[in-house]
Amino acid sequence: MNKTIFLASLTLFLTACGGGSSSSDTTSLNNGAGGTDTNVVTPVACNKGIPTGLSKINDAGMFSEALYKFENDYPVYEIMIQNQNTNTQYLNLYTYTLSNNIFYENVNTLDLPDTDPSAFYENFFQYALNDNGLFTSNDAVRTSLGWPLKYVQSVENTSLTFSNFNDQCNLAVASSQMAYNKVDVSGQPISIILERDPNVTYIGYKYLPNSFGYYLDTTSTYMPSDKKIAAYNALRNTTAVFPEGSYIYLLKQYTSSDNTIFFDDKSISDSTTLQDWAAQTYSSLNQSDWKLDKIAGYNVIYAINPDGSHYEKYVDPAVQKDGKIYDAEWQFKGSQIDSHSQGEDSLMNKTAKDAILAQIQNYFN
Repeated sequence: MNKTIFLASLTLFLTACGGGSSSSDTTSLNNGAGGTDTNVVTPVACNKGIPTGLSKINDAGMFSEALYKFENDYPVYEIMIQNQNTNTQYLNLYTYTLSNNIFYENVNTLDLPDTDPSAFYENFFQYALNDNGLFTSNDAVRTSLGWPLKYVQSVENTSLTFSNFNDQCNLAVASSQMAYNKVDVSGQPISIILERDPNVTYIGYKYLPNSFGYYLDTTSTYMPSDKKIAAYNALRNTTAVFPEGSYIYLLKQYTSSDNTIFFDDKSISDSTTLQDWAAQTYSSLNQSDWKLDKIAGYNVIYAINPDGSHYEKYVDPAVQKDGKIYDAEWQFKGSQIDSHSQGEDSLMNKTAKDAILAQIQNYFN
């Protein structure tokens, strides 16, 4: 999975894998150097990040059925090194399922179906830091539905309120809201998924993630270019139409309720102080462009605007933990949608997914 906080596989959905011990209702986190002890009280029982006791969602709306997304992804870096090819990409089909208030993600690699799905999961962000404390994400365990991504508090038709998976089952980690437009493509040519979005400067698509189009339309990926071109032409030239009941969901709103900093043990820098990290990482910025601050007892540094507000998300912050300096990333309070194509974060139901897959699956055997 791409190292991003934002949707790449509902993709804004963060993932983690690995072992760990179970958590209890009240978890004490020892912040270590640079922080203070914080008692995080969760409203539910918790076992390896899976809560019980959440209010049942009676109507799951658009999430009453599994939803899907085609995505072109790199595996985790260790797998690329093992394959001696850091440019290897795979065409994946992601499946999203809501079950017992948990939003799960599963993945199947279409061009290399024997690939272990774990190749696309890694603890990119082991830690989440916000005003409520420091939270870890090490305990996620793959189930038959895939990996747990989100705790869903409510669903209303095509909108949902959720928070990030964490070992402590705390429901205040990156609390966010999403809303989608439901597009009925029944009876329309399947080839419409290749329509470009005219509202973006570079290449973008109206109904599917850019990487899926790039995968078929470029030569820099694993599958031989003749097969990719053939698959692309099959989609472009088909006279088949989407069957009745085909829906594509386009993200129209994604809002976070708080500021959250994400980081992991692989992002430890060589810097000895936060100021040293800022000077080395962003040499073009002046000292006055930075603010030293504390979040839940941890020393942090981040770039600021002249009015003192948090800087735009493309300038990373840093966190001091246990005497070490971590290069981190923001998820800011407010809208998380950038100016990208409308299909970039799209999902589709099984009927629409099967119609597309039927046109291209022969090229992945």
